[in-house]
Formats: sequence, C-alpha cells, structure tokens
Amino acid sequence: QEGLITETRLPTGLRPLDDCLGGGLKTGWQVVVMSAAGHGKTALSVNNLALSAAKQGHPVLICSLEMKPTEIYARLIAAECGVPVHVHDRPGMDPYDMSRLIDAANLVHSLPISVIDSRHGSISDIRRAAERMKMKHGRVGMVVVDYIQLMKSGSDKRESTTEEDIASNSKGLKHMAVEYDCVTVLLSQPTLAAKRDKKRPSVSHSKGSGSIEDDCDVALVPWLPHKVNDQASRSEAELGMDKFRHGPQRSLTSNEIRWNGRYMRFEEI
Repeated sequence: QEGLITETRLPTGLRPLDDCLGGGLKTGWQVVVMSAAGHGKTALSVNNLALSAAKQGHPVLICSLEMKPTEIYARLIAAECGVPVHVHDRPGMDPYDMSRLIDAANLVHSLPISVIDSRHGSISDIRRAAERMKMKHGRVGMVVVDYIQLMKSGSDKRESTTEEDIASNSKGLKHMAVEYDCVTVLLSQPTLAAKRDKKRPSVSHSKGSGSIEDDCDVALVPWLPHKVNDQASRSEAELGMDKFRHGPQRSLTSNEIRWNGRYMRFEEI
C-alpha cells in the first residue's frame, strides 16, 4: 500500500535466532561472526546465513579470503545434501549419495550466489563485485567476508597500521550495508590470548581493532564444546549473542540449537 513502510528481513536458518532478532537479519545491518578456529564461524556464516538467504531469493556475495571458491561451493552442497565434502570426489560413491549430491549441486548452482577469492579482497574489489551483482539481479541481499583480518588495505596511507586497516575495512563494509540496503556479514578471528582460554570468547576479543565490535549491529559467537571438552557431545552447540544494537541480547543454548557435523551446519532443536 502507498505510504506503508516495509522492511526486508533475511532468514538465518535458525528459527530461535530469527525470533531473537525480531524476524531475521534486517538489511542495513552489519553482523560479526567471531570465534576460535574449528567452532563453526564459516559454517554459520555460509551454510546457515548465506544459504538460507539465497534460498529465499536474496542475492548473496561471498568474499572468501581463506578458501578457494570451489571449496565454498562444496561446503554449500554438503550443507544441502549431507554428503561430506571429503567424499565428494571419492571413487565408488554410493548411488543414493551420488544422486543426492547431484541434486544439491544443481540446486546450489541455481541460487543467486557469487563467490570471489583473495585476489578481490579490498573494499573497492568487493564493491565492484556487488555492483555486478546488483546489475544482474537488481539488488544485493547479503555480503559475506571470510574473514576481515585477511582483507587488503584500502588506506591511502603508506604506513597505515594493521589496526587502522581493519577499522577502515569494517567501516567501509558497514557503509556498504546501508548504501546497498543489504546485510554485511564479517567473520573475525579472536586474539591469541582468547584462543588459549579454551572457553567461548567475546566479540571484544576480536583480533586487530575495537571497530569490529563498535561498527556491528549484531555480534554472534558460535561455540562447539566438544572442541575443548572430550566429555561433551559432538552435536552440542551454543551461539552467543554478544551485541544486538536494536533489542535485548539473548544467547542460544544447547537446548535450542545443535551442531550437525554431517551437514556442516547449525540446526534448531
């Protein structure tokens, strides 16, 4: 209706998280996903947030600075069919698994997902890729950067520090979220001290710059207890919410979500 204000919400693939956020991720928001290595930050960002958004028709741009685009697509396919990445090219695959793999690959291929690699890791590179996506699909739904500490410097200063570069890139991506009316998702590494603690870190432990926490609207910290505790179930999972600028923070517990290692994704219980 004329004069009616509407807003776009992108699903996260986790209903309890959508409920906490008021219906999903709102365009214009910047989301930080931060945790220690192996605790599912790429899985949450790619196999939950990005895949769920794309399946709802929101064009998704993934800037993978640590993995090749083929590895990202393989993860998306595994998350859709449950055939683990390490057996995708194994000879003698079970015919049922092969059929599921082919169906999932066809589905992922049909989704509005574009992946760029480390050769395009600056703010200007990502903006150019977003412009191409906008020309092709009419809009940009989500931009995922894996991860911010690997982004190229966009500073004109010859002697800018790493902290200044990270702060500049964080602010640049937040500006993109507003300008393109999309969601930006930044993956972040923790400091070395936080890695050694063997407990769920806080977004304030992000490596390099306090701007990562300052600029974001939502900060999520996935955590898999079995990575630090042999007695924990391999499906046990937590999702800390360290910041929510637009409402009350509420972390998700192992009573609400779990980790599915076969599909490499977080699931609601």
